[in-house]
Parts: sequence; C-alpha cells; structure tokens
Amino acid sequence: MNTQKIKDFLRFRRIGSKILLASVIEGIALIIFIMLIFTHSMQTEIETLLAERLQSDIYYLKDTITGNVDCDYYLKDGALCIGDKVLGDGTEANANYRPFLEVESKTGTFCYAFMKTSDEGLHWVGDEETGYMQGHFIRIAGTTKGPNGESIIGTYMDKKVADVLDEKNVYKGPANVSGGYIYCVYNTIKDVKGNVIGAVVVGRSMSELQERTMNASKNIIFIIVLLVALSALGFVIVTQKWTHSVTKIQQYLKRISSGELPEDPLELKTKDEIGYVANTVNEMVSSLREGQRIGAELSLATDIQANMLPRIFPPFPDHDEFDLFATMAPAKEVGGDFYDYFMIDDTHIAFVVADVSGKGVPAALFMVTAKTLIKDHTQLGLEPAEVFTRVNNILCDGNEAGLFVTAWMGVLDLVSGKLTYVNAGHNPPLINLEGKGFEYLKCRPGFVLAGMENMVYKQFELDMNVGDSIYIYTDGVTEATNAEKELYGEDRLLDYMNSHPLDDVRQTLKGIRADIDEFVGEAEQFDDITMLILDVKHLLKDSIIEKTFTAEDASYPAACAFLEAEMEKAEIPMKTATQISIAFEELFINVAHYAYQGRVGDIRISLSIKDNSLTLSLKDNGVPFDPLAKVDPDVTLSADERNIGGLGIFMVKKTMDDVRYKYQDGMNILTIVKNF
Repeated sequence: MNTQKIKDFLRFRRIGSKILLASVIEGIALIIFIMLIFTHSMQTEIETLLAERLQSDIYYLKDTITGNVDCDYYLKDGALCIGDKVLGDGTEANANYRPFLEVESKTGTFCYAFMKTSDEGLHWVGDEETGYMQGHFIRIAGTTKGPNGESIIGTYMDKKVADVLDEKNVYKGPANVSGGYIYCVYNTIKDVKGNVIGAVVVGRSMSELQERTMNASKNIIFIIVLLVALSALGFVIVTQKWTHSVTKIQQYLKRISSGELPEDPLELKTKDEIGYVANTVNEMVSSLREGQRIGAELSLATDIQANMLPRIFPPFPDHDEFDLFATMAPAKEVGGDFYDYFMIDDTHIAFVVADVSGKGVPAALFMVTAKTLIKDHTQLGLEPAEVFTRVNNILCDGNEAGLFVTAWMGVLDLVSGKLTYVNAGHNPPLINLEGKGFEYLKCRPGFVLAGMENMVYKQFELDMNVGDSIYIYTDGVTEATNAEKELYGEDRLLDYMNSHPLDDVRQTLKGIRADIDEFVGEAEQFDDITMLILDVKHLLKDSIIEKTFTAEDASYPAACAFLEAEMEKAEIPMKTATQISIAFEELFINVAHYAYQGRVGDIRISLSIKDNSLTLSLKDNGVPFDPLAKVDPDVTLSADERNIGGLGIFMVKKTMDDVRYKYQDGMNILTIVKNF
C-alpha cells in the first residue's frame, strides 16, 4: 500500500476504512447492549432465586413464632397476639424479639412483623432521596435496626408495599426500610375470620444482591466482549476481501479506459454479483480484442441489465396481499435503468426504480453496484433514508467517471399498510388512494445518489389501504419523443392512468407502453423505459384478531376461552389445539407473574390463523426480558440435579414450530407459530 492509499484510508476516503469505522462503532454499541441485557437478566434470575429462598425463610419464621403449634392470630387491646402470647403493639416494651432473633441467627435473613392500623395521621417521611409515604402497617417486633443502629419498632411500612398487601396479600421486591432499599418478601397475617391484621417480613440488602450480580457477570461479560471482538475482526476481514475485489475491478477498468486491452484476465474467486461483473468485464475485453468493441459493449450491457433484474411474476406466490408487475425496455444506446423488489421479512416488501446516468457498459456496471448496495443495506433492516445515505457515500468513493443515480424506493408494511419512501432526484410516482384517481405524489426529492458525499436523505410516509395503487417509472416514459420532437409528458401519462382504472397491473404497464409506442410512431427510442406498479389487495391487519387482558392469574380463564373459541372456529385438530393451549398457559402465566413486578399491567393477545398455520403473539410493556435467551435445561438430569426454571419455555420451544422474541416500541413481543 503506497503513501497516498494510506492517507486516503486514514481520512476515510476508501470503502474499506469507512466499513472498518462502522464495524468498530457497531461492535462497541453491540457490546454495551449485550452487557446491559445480560446484567439485567442475571439480576432478574438472582432476584427470583432470592425470592424463593426468602419465601422458605418466611415459612420458617411463622413456624418459629407459633412454636409449631396450631394457634390463631388476633388483635387485643391494641396489640397483635398469637395464642396466649403478645407479639407486639408498636412499642419497644412489648416487642417480642425472641422468634425473630432465632430465625436471623440460623438463616442470616433479617425479619420482623407488622400490625395493621389505619391511614389516619400518616405522612411523608425523610428527604426526597430516601423518604417514603407511610403505609397503614406499624412495626411491632423484629431484628431490623435503623441506619444508626436505633430501633425502628413503631415506624410504619412503605405505603407502596402496604397497598399491594391489601390487594394481593403478598409482596416480593425492593422496599424502603428506614431509608435503605432491601429486597423483601411480605406475607399477610389473618385472624380466624380471614381479616388481614398484620404481616411478617423477611429480607436481604439490595447492595448484597447487586454485588452478587456483578461478581457473576464479570467472566461472562469478558467472554461476550471477546466473542464480539472476534466477530468484528472476522467481519472486517471479509469486508476487506470484498473491497479488495472492488479495487481490482476499478484498477482493471482504468486500464481499459486508458485505451489498453489487457491480455491478462480479471481474476476474482467469488460467485456473487462482483464475480459476475468480473466475468462480464473479461467477456467484454475478449470481444473488444476480436474487433467487436461497440456491438459487444452494448450486448454485454444489455445482458447485465437483463440478468440483474427480477422477472418472475407474480413474484411471491405465498403473498397475496399485493399484486406487482414491472418491465424494463432498454434503448438502442443502453443505459443503466433498473428496478428491483424483494421481501425484507414476512411483512415488509421493498421496491425500487432507478436510472443511472450515462450509457453502455460503465452505466450498466454502475447499475449493478447501486442495485446490490441498495438491496443489501435494506435487508439489514435500515430505514429507507438511512439506506440512501449510506449507499450514496459508498458510490461517491472512487466515482471517477462522474456517474450518478436517480432512485425512488418504498417499503410497504403488509400489516398496517404504511408506505415509507425516499426519493433521490427521481420522477414523482403516481398514486391512487381511496379510489380518488391517480395523482402525482409530490415531495421534495433529495439529491441524486453518487452526486455528493455526506448527503442526508429524508423519508416520508403515507397510509395505503385495499384497492390503492402506486406506479413508479423512469424519465424514459415521460420524455419519449415523437418525430415532431414533442414529449409524451406527465399530463398524457396521468390521463392514461385515470382512463384505465379497471386494468390489472400487467395490463396497465402493457397499455402504457402501447400508448407510448403509438405516440412516438417511427421515432427511435433513445432512453430506457422502466416501469413498476403495485396494487394492494388486502392487509394482514384485517386477518389479525387482538384482545387485551389484565396481566394476572385471574384473567387467564377468559384469555384461554378466547383462544380456544378461535381455534374451534378454525377447526384446528384437538391434539394440536391442546399443545397450543398448554404453551399459551405457560407464556401467559409467566407474563402475569414477572412482567410488571408488582405493578398492574396488560397483556395484548394477537392471533392470526391462515393457511393451516396459527400465529399467536403476547405483548406487554413490562420490564424488557427475553425468555428465549435462557439456556435450555438438561432434561437428561434428574429434577434434583437440574437448575431451577426454564423447563416451561423449553417445552414451548419443543412443541411449537417457531418461537421468537423481540423488544419493539417499548414492548416485549413473544410469538409462537404452530402448523396444523
């Protein structure tokens, strides 16, 4: 590598240096993201194990208080009593410490008891950082001390915890105990009539929990960082190999543009689009050497265009949500028009129409590069505006021929009908919404691709519904010229579209081409004519049933009845329906128990049954948590040898055909698919 190449690399003027920078930034971001997710998951797991331990301790505490004798709790003379013993009345003098000290000495868990009182006279305690609102339970006995070692007998419970105990009789989680956050488990105490008259509590310091979490995370985080670094290194190596191939093609084409016809072929050991370009260039050189330069160039350029464009219609037999058709008719002097369409995922289709400046093989090769880059970046999941921004910078790098591309790209959400689009100096499409007739889709276009580095493109949105259509074209349509030098024009195109509203997509494009040919007459075609049209037939949202339930155990029977009713309508076989119901119960109860951590929240059920396949999604806006990230339990081990938890999710993964999770727009979305 010479000095100039090193300078260009360090100034990020080469594709390799830009991709390397992007890889480093994305790698750092990925490491931070994984660290946050792992730390949260680890803390959640430890909290779960700690809650199970504390629940066992609270049973032990109750047995110690009663002396393992069957006796009842009751209130008498302002004190909480059990059997013939006074447990406490909120004063130091009557606090019964014995059972609490015994439990703490044997378990290492602090513990204490409350007696229920009223809310009258309770108020905010402490400063804004550590203070809390008092709740209607007063401490009557226990082992806990204040921050300075003082007794806290006679102080009140955190109101947040008291309210939960009133509703659910149990609270698990952090609680403010005299200005410090402690992880606790609370159980209510009831008298013989079932009335709540008090509560017992066990807990451990949150600082201890956090320390255990960090200690458990260090080695795993180191491994994750190492794996991400190795992955980034591998990505850079592969990318450098690709950019090296592009550089070799560029150097080879420079030799050709200088008038040389190299005898040595361009050798690239790759079978992708770049390899195809290399083979095409070799064929071009061979043809030129045989004295057929002009004819071979045009023929090869035509082949490049034709071979790079998708030509199977209907394009996606499994997707009847839309009807799409496209054509490209090259001119005698071959240019660089192209169209493309592809599924980004099961619910998003992208479609592109573009026009490369220039003629012949250089334009065709530039078309191959532009088309490949747009598709590859879109399939990474980037927004259309970000795709054009990145592709523009890559095309600008080394564009010594000064070629540029006008392009229009749209991404249609087949569920909602939202169309997201971006325009880089291209003709405005024609859009027909709600049967009102076609009109030009006006928006301020961005600059052409490959025209100037660091351009930032803006994307736009509109909603499409059943029966709506969009038609995209290149300027070869509106600038088609007859013998009198008149242009076909935008008005003539608009009139044709609105005079043939009932034509299907194939008839529409064939009709436009016939109308252009009639207008042009015997005049020669000087520019490519490229067109693409898409009609919306139906949207997936119309086949999705949604219903919302409160995230609690009591809601499960109604949710199960909803699911079973829909499965019965679809006549799903009983065995399959039973498997789905079992999996649904596991997922619903998991969300109800853990998603909101003591808060009240909802579970939204989305159900779609189509083509002998059921797709069911559970959505909640609780704490982010991916249950699929947990390592599957080793079912070959005995129950005593296996780690706690994970068996339910493992069962779901084994019985369903597909199980996937994502966190999107502040919601956990867990989806199962079962074929029948």
